[in-house]
Amino acid sequence: AEVKPIIKHIIDNNKKLEEKGIHPIACELVGTAGIAKTALVEEIAKEYDANYVKLSLSQISEVGEISGYPIREHYVCKPDGDCRWITPELIDIYSKSGYEITDQTRMSYSVPKWIQELDPYKPTIVNMDDAGRCSNYISQAIMEIIYKQEFISWKLPKNTTIILTNNPDDGSFNTSSYDEAFKSRMVSFNVKFSGKVWSQWADSQNLDPRAINFLLLYESELFTRKQGH
Repeated sequence: AEVKPIIKHIIDNNKKLEEKGIHPIACELVGTAGIAKTALVEEIAKEYDANYVKLSLSQISEVGEISGYPIREHYVCKPDGDCRWITPELIDIYSKSGYEITDQTRMSYSVPKWIQELDPYKPTIVNMDDAGRCSNYISQAIMEIIYKQEFISWKLPKNTTIILTNNPDDGSFNTSSYDEAFKSRMVSFNVKFSGKVWSQWADSQNLDPRAINFLLLYESELFTRKQGH
């Protein structure tokens, strides 16, 4: 009930920041397991009719799945001065179109598949799930993406907001803490479960009243962690 309006404000404000040439702000939702952090992000994406991308960072082992894979590019030019960088498979096409292949090459990164499939005319919400459970290599790769929404040779579409979801680093979960450089790239919100708020939502969804009553009766046992547990 409290965090949702804040996240929507950040999404709306990010659009204004981009229009001023300022990097959008990424945010993080931190809370215990099972309180619907990811479901909340999905719900917001539906309300905005936005592209929704969920990157389960704990299940990704190759950095290339996040950043794209290295590729070689060649510099080609037309006599009129029209020059550009292209990948090797496009050389024949550009040669037939009047471009000359120069001896300049560079290493670049391909655009990841999860970006290629986005509708450029819609806002985009990228949910980096279980951010504290990813490997150090993945963590390093996403730092620049979180801060500038780009990675060397590609950029995220305009009107994109990155939202991380994570469990607290308090010894109760198998998560790693961030260093100060990583923390400075986003704003974090601690999210707690509210039985009252959930019961109102559940009632609006016509869920079984017995389930609602059970939750209200045993909320502290289900969602309040005690010392040593």
